[in-house]
Amino acid sequence: MKKLITILFFFVFITGCGNLVKHTVSNEYSSLSPKTVAIMPIVYRDTANKEYRDISDKFRVMSYQKLRNLNYQVLPLESVDEKYQGIGRSWFEGKSYGDVANHFGTDAILYIQIKEWDKDRFATYTALKMDARFEMYSATGVKLWEAEYTTKESDLRLEKKTIELALHQAYEPRIQRLIDAVFATLPPREYQKEQKSYFQWLP
Repeated sequence: MKKLITILFFFVFITGCGNLVKHTVSNEYSSLSPKTVAIMPIVYRDTANKEYRDISDKFRVMSYQKLRNLNYQVLPLESVDEKYQGIGRSWFEGKSYGDVANHFGTDAILYIQIKEWDKDRFATYTALKMDARFEMYSATGVKLWEAEYTTKESDLRLEKKTIELALHQAYEPRIQRLIDAVFATLPPREYQKEQKSYFQWLP
């Protein structure tokens, strides 16, 4: 009986948000054709909370991997953080997007904002709502691309021992699904194989 109840509630409560990703691609995207990108550190409303810092790291790392899969050359996150911390957050807040991109020596910079991260738990029912916004700017200050996606997934777990770990274990795959949906709206770079000159082909 317990298994039957679990199955029934699983189909009722395991849900995903069916909303489309809101996004805009600049008309200048193709002409500017950004190749190199720096992903800026994520500023969250509760930066002292370790869980939120871990979440921010997951968003950045997954975005880094996704951009590389789309054939973009992405500046290592460690290099971005080193330059960011070396100058200080206040310097970047006072600069234009173009100045920031030029500081990192990239064609574009990517900002990620976690607008909402809410967890609900009632008895054995758990839910996680995420709302994240992505903005890419060129070295000339043009907003190349922006996307925002809100998703909420719920689950029902009748085993009380797993309640505390339920959402934590689900963070990574749920963030990955959000990242996959968002970056599906970003134009991929065409893979360009390096061309060798006639003399380079000679033995």
